[in-house]
Amino acid sequence: MKDVNHIVNNKQQAIFLAKKQLPELVYDVVNLEGINYTIPEIMTLLDGITVGGRKQGDELIANNQIKSWELLFNLLTSENFKVDKKLSVNYTVLLLKMKH
Repeated sequence: MKDVNHIVNNKQQAIFLAKKQLPELVYDVVNLEGINYTIPEIMTLLDGITVGGRKQGDELIANNQIKSWELLFNLLTSENFKVDKKLSVNYTVLLLKMKH
C-alpha cells in the first residue's frame, strides 16, 4: 500500500489516486455483495462494454456502483462541496433511484 500522508491537504491528488483505484474499489464492493466479477471484467464495465454471460442484475449492481463513485468524484470536484445533511440526503436519494 502506498504512503498517502503527503496528500492530506491535496484534494486533487487524493481524487486522482481514488480514480486510479476505481476498478479495485468497485471490485471490492461488488464481491462483498456476492457478485464474483474479476478486475478485468470491472474494467470492461468502466469502458461502457457489457460482460458476456453475466446476469443483468449483477451488471446493474456493478454499474450502479461505478455511477455512485463517479457521482462522488463530481461532487468532490465541485467548488461548493460541503458535507452536510442536505448532501447526505440528496446523495442517498440519487443512489436509491439508480437501483431501479
